[in-house]
Amino acid sequence: RWLPTTDKYIGGTSTVTPSLVVGGAGDSAGAMRLSGTITLGKTWSWAGILLNPGDKPVAPVDARACSELVFHVRGDGRELAVVLFSGAQMATEPPRVMIRPGKDRQEIRVPLARFPGADLAQFRAIAITAGLPAGAYEFDIDSVEIR
Repeated sequence: RWLPTTDKYIGGTSTVTPSLVVGGAGDSAGAMRLSGTITLGKTWSWAGILLNPGDKPVAPVDARACSELVFHVRGDGRELAVVLFSGAQMATEPPRVMIRPGKDRQEIRVPLARFPGADLAQFRAIAITAGLPAGAYEFDIDSVEIR
């Protein structure tokens, strides 16, 4: 259900490499590390990971009973975007919430109501991505839940 995502879909060249880091949040066996390089694109530059809650990539599911996204994250100080994809036809610029994790692991709680225009009856995916400025990035995510 996890897929790497980069700006290659719009002609970009940013990269992402997922890997496992031993010793995760709480009692988890490990965290997912995302690392790579953001390159300056013509429109929007990003790289990260996409969580697909449905059986197929970006297949809609009814998430109206859910109210928040909860996960643990640590990073290199770079701002990250949490992006929600939903609706019958996904928006060209889906709603996002920006976070800036530090070097210490922290729990992030994002109320789904913070994503303006989200259609939770047709929830398709959540992405956590690095963006500009150009350069190397690295962040770990763990214990991701949509509650």
